[in-house]
Amino acid sequence: MERIEIYGKFCRSWEGGWYEDPKSDDGPKMSGVTYKTLCDFRKAKKQAAPTKTDLRNISVAEWNEVLRWSVWNRIKADKIEDESVAYLIADCVWMSGLDYVKNVQSSLGVKADGIIGPVTLGKINEKEPDKLFNKLWEQREKYLNELAQEGNNKSLLKGWLNRLNSIKYGCLCNNSTTVAEKMEKIEKYGKFCRSWEGGWSNHPKDPGGATMKGVTYKTFCNYRKAKNLPKPTLTELRNITIGEWTEVLRWGYWDRIKADEIKDEWVTYLLMDCVWMSGTGYMKKVQTLLELTADGVVGKKTLAKINSMDCKKLFNMLWQMRERNFRYIARGDKKVFLKGWLNRLNCVQYGFLCCNGGTRLN
Repeated sequence: MERIEIYGKFCRSWEGGWYEDPKSDDGPKMSGVTYKTLCDFRKAKKQAAPTKTDLRNISVAEWNEVLRWSVWNRIKADKIEDESVAYLIADCVWMSGLDYVKNVQSSLGVKADGIIGPVTLGKINEKEPDKLFNKLWEQREKYLNELAQEGNNKSLLKGWLNRLNSIKYGCLCNNSTTVAEKMEKIEKYGKFCRSWEGGWSNHPKDPGGATMKGVTYKTFCNYRKAKNLPKPTLTELRNITIGEWTEVLRWGYWDRIKADEIKDEWVTYLLMDCVWMSGTGYMKKVQTLLELTADGVVGKKTLAKINSMDCKKLFNMLWQMRERNFRYIARGDKKVFLKGWLNRLNCVQYGFLCCNGGTRLN
């Protein structure tokens, strides 16, 4: 999991859900993202203006992209060598705004202009990380205690300090692991899937056309069209962000098999990998195995059947069917692909996924 995803998971766990204050100039808020911020983000990315329903249903992927645009990239978080220091600064700025960078700069003894440039970054990265972390942490604690003396802020101090106390050197403690786990499901599968897909390919004899991390140009165009977004260029496909890649995954596969409604995550991942590689029509094979009408549509009956069965037994049935399917189609000029297909399938096990390269996702 990337740094921004780890911090994002932590941050969302501490933010509330939907909140609408009629007195707020920034409009309603979802998981800490205001309507105004989402509008500004979409405008900056030349995307269609969001509705309040869009904000309420904001995906984890888009939430992460808002975080990246509004905070992460502005504090150059990926260039801060120590991840714990990066998380602490990011949380300060997320909660208090970019102006808080001036506090960090004052602590470092550099010009407090609120911009993290080469000088500020150099100072951050030359310090002993644990000592710098402790200094910034204590500065933040003092700042929150002073802020709590203003107006009606005193009642908020306990929550602020609880959150700060959950940021330790070497670890972050989520406020609600249940919520975070639910949000992480598609991200976990996405990380596994991308590890097994190649990078950029644009061979003239490839019928799928240009492809990046398994997403074809045709699929990318169809996704953008469905979302009322501008038609992408090949360069945009080649530079597709993890956030938008995940949204293509969600639109083209995840939501179509109702992955969030499948109770067992390992069954979810196996089914997802089948339809990712073979198309959503593969669900007809699954329905036949479950003795249901094989229409390829995951509706109430298919979901009920999947969720009513013994999870591990169902997983094994689906896994064995997938292996048979691979061996059956690996004929003629496709025989050369069988080893790679089985290697990938063997990395989808009940209880864990294994990325291409060895990283294990439990």
